Amino acid sequence: TKKTLGERLNRLLKAMKNYLREDGRFHDVLDDPSTFPEVTASLMMCYTVYQGISALVVPAEEKRDADRVLELLERYVDEQGFVNSACASPGFDRPGNSAEAQAFYLLAHSAKRALEPQKA
Repeated sequence: TKKTLGERLNRLLKAMKNYLREDGRFHDVLDDPSTFPEVTASLMMCYTVYQGISALVVPAEEKRDADRVLELLERYVDEQGFVNSACASPGFDRPGNSAEAQAFYLLAHSAKRALEPQKA
């Protein structure tokens, strides 16, 4: 049910926040600080928060934290718009770039924009 989905999603988001670094990234293996920090999981989390708010399964006050993380991640986007400091494809076992990180960057910004009041 939608209620069950919301409960599980909110538990997951709460647990993830325990591993969020001050720079807005997670380690490649969230609970293993010996792995490299990367942006992909953070971008997925922001997208999930925004979509969850839209679906009324995540509290609206979670937007503030997602906005802060998304803003912190802007430092990893270069002048050409490429998202860096991601887990690099194809093995996702080293830092670099990936189409997945790029996609979640765009999805997160689109979902955030959808929550904002429309200007006339």
